[in-house]
Amino acid sequence: MLVFISCQVFRVIEPVWLHVTTGYWGSATYIGTGFSDRLAGSPYDDVNPNGLAFIIVFILPLMHFATKNAGLRWKVLYYLLMPLFIYAMILTQSRSGLIGLIVVTLGILRSIKWKIPVLIAITLCAVVIWGSLDQVHKERYLSINIFNRNVIGHESAEGRIQGWKWGFEVFLDRPLFGHGLGTSAEAGWNIAGHGQIAHNMYIEILQELGIIGFGVFVLFVKRLFESLIAIKKVSCESPGSKFFTNLISAFEIQGILLIVFSFASYGLSTYIWYLLSGCSAALLKLYGESRRPIMRRNYAAQHH
Repeated sequence: MLVFISCQVFRVIEPVWLHVTTGYWGSATYIGTGFSDRLAGSPYDDVNPNGLAFIIVFILPLMHFATKNAGLRWKVLYYLLMPLFIYAMILTQSRSGLIGLIVVTLGILRSIKWKIPVLIAITLCAVVIWGSLDQVHKERYLSINIFNRNVIGHESAEGRIQGWKWGFEVFLDRPLFGHGLGTSAEAGWNIAGHGQIAHNMYIEILQELGIIGFGVFVLFVKRLFESLIAIKKVSCESPGSKFFTNLISAFEIQGILLIVFSFASYGLSTYIWYLLSGCSAALLKLYGESRRPIMRRNYAAQHH
């Protein structure tokens, strides 16, 4: 887990370093009157601005809970990286990233003892950051409200909704079994005339796997959260590593984040969902093994 977190942190630090030292951006978006630069992953990484924003919000819960009971130097490192991550998030201009950041913040806030002081501090920081943004960034985030047609970036947000409609049209062409795994862009081009992967994972699943595949995925997500709940219950009943207990809290937030973020991003063929489910299954097995001696003693006490 430490290796995974370190690699993801490097994926965020590298483009920020290149931006500061060489003026690197990596991407741009049309804002109605021209193009606005957006920070993407480094030239050596295959990730767009929304993908970079997702990396940030996905590893924040892991970093927070992994350092919760760690030594002082790890906590200092976490708090030093936090401003850099927020800076990178702003440079991406990712609206879905902002929504994801709110989800993660609320999840972390729920686990903190001193909620009111922390909430006040977060609010003050948000006000200061908002006041320091230029008009392009402000209107980009305000365009999350698709009913506000007077802000820069409204066309982009409206285009995303139109893309969902085209994606649903592709799904209706083969609603039962879909067009096949990985065919979202190809099917979109041949049926709707738009060769892009659906920017909504749920529509992507319907396009590629149909209603039957969508049902299977819903069962998969249901099983994932059942596993997380079971791990939480077991960890409360039996002593174990605080690191693993903290990981469970991080996984819960990440699961909710994935559900929300998937409304604005594709991801069926990416590793994230399956990494989270694999980790939860491994933790459930570890806690199950640790409880077996206790269960045997309880059984012996009841029958003798």
